[in-house]
Amino acid sequence: VHLSPDRRSHATAHRYLVAVKFVAVKVEKMAARSGDSATVLYKYPEAWGLPSSSVACIQAEIFFRLSGLSYETESCTSTSKSPTGCLPAAEHDADISAEPASDEFSHATHVDAVHDYTAAKHVMAFAQRHGGAALDDQLTTAQKAELLAFSTLVESRLDLATSYSTWCESTGFAEFRKVSAACLPFPLNYVIPWSQRRDAKQRFAHLAADQVYGRAAQVINAVSDRLRSSGGRYFFGARPSSLDALLAGHLVYYRLSPAAAPVLKDKVNNQPSLCEYLDYIMQVCFSAGPAPTRQLHEPGTSSESAWSDAAKGQKSKPTKPAEPTAAEKEFRRNSKFWLIGAGAAIVAYILLSGQYVEIAKLQDYVGTDGDDDGDEGDDE
Repeated sequence: VHLSPDRRSHATAHRYLVAVKFVAVKVEKMAARSGDSATVLYKYPEAWGLPSSSVACIQAEIFFRLSGLSYETESCTSTSKSPTGCLPAAEHDADISAEPASDEFSHATHVDAVHDYTAAKHVMAFAQRHGGAALDDQLTTAQKAELLAFSTLVESRLDLATSYSTWCESTGFAEFRKVSAACLPFPLNYVIPWSQRRDAKQRFAHLAADQVYGRAAQVINAVSDRLRSSGGRYFFGARPSSLDALLAGHLVYYRLSPAAAPVLKDKVNNQPSLCEYLDYIMQVCFSAGPAPTRQLHEPGTSSESAWSDAAKGQKSKPTKPAEPTAAEKEFRRNSKFWLIGAGAAIVAYILLSGQYVEIAKLQDYVGTDGDDDGDEGDDE
């Protein structure tokens, strides 16, 4: 399409005005904030009674609260509204939290789970740079070693179980899509989540669901046992640590989110030490009192019927081979007759082609020569 000089100038002017308007809105938002340049936490919106629909965003906000940092929140329906291009993110004046490495899977609505959790760690480090308490400095050497061990378990098992339940389970994905794609117009609210789920299932194709949930359940049991022996409200006793933010983000998501697998939900709700731990942290951080417990459903009800056996904590039942139909039986019988006839034709061809007769003559000839040689030997 060719535009006249006047039209091109109008188009350029229009783009310029849009850019100026965007900058003006950004400046207006910054001016509207408190005069002391408060830190801003960018996160996905609230959902299911949780501070966010993203576990990573919950972890980041719990850390902000536990560290005592003064901040404001800005809910974002997509990563395009974040200063780093991913969520969670933090901003203070011209300083923003570090941006994880780019990945083609992490765009549009919710980013890749690995991206999310990495961004949450960058936000925690950002909070300490801007006045937040260094929660882990008061730990002993032994406690720091334990912190590293449990943080590794959270990253390798709970992060994986949460992502698997959200993207690979049909029910978990359906519940998650309701809140993550609610802002997208039709048909993008179906196309984009479906594309993201396809990529996630390809990434997790080598994993077995029962192993993913089983290993996560082992971590939850270990955390419950450790809390009972800690003698305090937090993992290491009376004072919080960064591990409390990492653990609480996953555990409260399992407790309240309908996108969490039932086996994880039951594992948390059936352990009083974990429920008391979450109630206290949610009360301290969000002044919400005890977190409401979702009603558990008996296996086999309609709300759980779409979950896989592994997600419900059940062993997969061996499938019995299907009984062949009458048409399949007839086909197999005719196939046997055809093979028998083909074999008989091959045998008849070999026998009637005369090849065996020639071989017999050759053997007789060789045998005769052998006898003659033997006779000559005897004559000598």
